[in-house]
Amino acid sequence: MNDAHCAKCKGKMADGSELSGAFWLLDSSASRHFTGDLGDFALYSELKHVHYTKTANGVALIAGIGMVLLWCLDHNAGDEKVVKLTQVLHMPGTTACLISMGEMLQHNYRVTGNKKGISLIGKTNCLWFGPDPEDDCNIIFGIRSIPIIRSNYITSMSKVDYDIMHQRFGHPSKEVL
Repeated sequence: MNDAHCAKCKGKMADGSELSGAFWLLDSSASRHFTGDLGDFALYSELKHVHYTKTANGVALIAGIGMVLLWCLDHNAGDEKVVKLTQVLHMPGTTACLISMGEMLQHNYRVTGNKKGISLIGKTNCLWFGPDPEDDCNIIFGIRSIPIIRSNYITSMSKVDYDIMHQRFGHPSKEVL
């Protein structure tokens, strides 16, 4: 990661490429996982009826629900792996991507941390929340979602929305998909 002290370098990798994937934050006051960006979903279902929820800033529409794929560093093995985050709400208009700490604790994850980051440790997964590359103070910790659906996940999906697939694979036609 480049030093993010100048606007030109902020949000770029050391090779100059753009950071991709949303930056998800762990939130102890969020009752559900949510994102405002439809592009974050690897699997998505639009809700048939209008639903609203209370937020810190007022009231927000819940348009759908789905699955997001996250890059996670496995500190035990020292390598990256993919973790599925399910039951994620799509709330258009919200600017944050939040992982509900309460929801993770209800699924028997435990939380540990230090000045380098925060770990959510489950029976089979460990989610590592590292420093935000755009935070000069290194006090904001998060995790990145995967901007591209990997082919091994596509075969396991039962119903996939064409628009999401179209975006993920570089805009091919319906015939190609």
